[in-house]
Amino acid sequence: IRLIDCYDRTIISSSQLTRYVALSYVWASTESLPDLAEDTTHTEKSVLPKVVSQAITDAMQVTKELGFRYLWVDKYCIDQENEQDKLEQIAQMDTIYRASDFTIIAAAGNDEHTGLPGVGSTTRTLQPNISWGELTVTSTMPHPHHVIKGSRYMTQGWTLQESILARRRLVFTADQVYFEC
Repeated sequence: IRLIDCYDRTIISSSQLTRYVALSYVWASTESLPDLAEDTTHTEKSVLPKVVSQAITDAMQVTKELGFRYLWVDKYCIDQENEQDKLEQIAQMDTIYRASDFTIIAAAGNDEHTGLPGVGSTTRTLQPNISWGELTVTSTMPHPHHVIKGSRYMTQGWTLQESILARRRLVFTADQVYFEC
């Protein structure tokens, strides 16, 4: 399995014993895809492009802040130019998502350019409240299951499958972050 080393921004080949986090997100349209890797040989180490989408940048930050080093992202960990590699990796999706410590789910916005609200430059919707003297009334946010069901994330076959395959999910919506296991 290939993984992104979030500290040195390389794509490495790893053993099955390496602990990692996976990312599940909606890809941007093909017209706006960056170069997939500065070194596409996928031998021992490939360098991640200098600029990656906001969701991937934010997921790398979350991965590090939660004490992990490695992140699995399909766009960079599957050789997109090699049909044989794509077929082999797609056949292993169940293992990839189940073997991850948890999966970050980017369910806010339309695609990977939105990022993870509350992590990087993408802000989270504020929870409304009203104060009367010493009393503060705070409204509750919509239930996260309702929010994710209405998101673009759940309309994509791949992301729906990834969500189901993941043992643990750290879900980012526009309003909140929640953890499921």
